[in-house]
Amino acid sequence: MPAVWFSDAYATKRQACGVPEDLAFQTKPELGLALLQKTVARGTLLFQWVAADALYGDAFTFRDGVAALGKWYFTEIY
Repeated sequence: MPAVWFSDAYATKRQACGVPEDLAFQTKPELGLALLQKTVARGTLLFQWVAADALYGDAFTFRDGVAALGKWYFTEIY
């Protein structure tokens, strides 16, 4: 969901679309890391490497988060 939708100007539209009140904007790297964390926590998919493009590679919090999971990463960085 675009960041602008979380502004006060879009409150009526969010309500009309049924967007949960507690939903907060997240970047793609934040969403990707959250998905990886859930996958690792479930333990149903065994993997060591995470490959990602520069959008994720340029986000140091994503790279640090992958490393904190004990995984290795191969990302493009600009």
